[in-house]
Amino acid sequence: MFLDNSDWIILCSGVYRPAEDTWLLLDSIDVDRVSGKTVVDVCCGSGVIGLYMLKYMSVSRMVFIDIDWRAVYNTMENIRLHKLGYRSLVIQGDLLEAIRPGGVDVIVSNPPYLPGSRFIDTDSGYGGEDIILRVIDGAARVLEGGGVFYMVFSSLSGWSRVASYLVMKGFRINRVVSRHYFFEDLITVEAVYVS
Repeated sequence: MFLDNSDWIILCSGVYRPAEDTWLLLDSIDVDRVSGKTVVDVCCGSGVIGLYMLKYMSVSRMVFIDIDWRAVYNTMENIRLHKLGYRSLVIQGDLLEAIRPGGVDVIVSNPPYLPGSRFIDTDSGYGGEDIILRVIDGAARVLEGGGVFYMVFSSLSGWSRVASYLVMKGFRINRVVSRHYFFEDLITVEAVYVS
């Protein structure tokens, strides 16, 4: 375990280190849409996105979810570090399966999104879409009507398929932000659940 260079979070071995995708997602979140809301951070990793939202975006309550016990432990350590336990709940679970339908205002997610064969923590199946599409399915199930969904992924995951799937699942895409890094574009999407 060691502190990130910013001394803002603790990072445990085996947990995804916040990187360009993390900061792009945070930059894409509309503070007015999340202020005072209950937010779920699915695939939370170290918890940095949810912690930042709790501290600087006036989120009322944050639910952190990750399937990896190391990420769950890491998130709990960071919550403890920032003394935010009274506004936080941490769940070890498979994406949004532990959340009841219609009970969420906002979802943020930095899921595994790279094409691969699931040998590293950023792989999302052969085409890079497996986990992304499952997160969208879960978001459509648990968001209230008018609920907001923020997600980051790679152009290598197939933007057109992801966009089509969002629309098919009842989302209206409000905003897309894209930045080029090395061999890919990182894409964030803000979508509202309308049906």
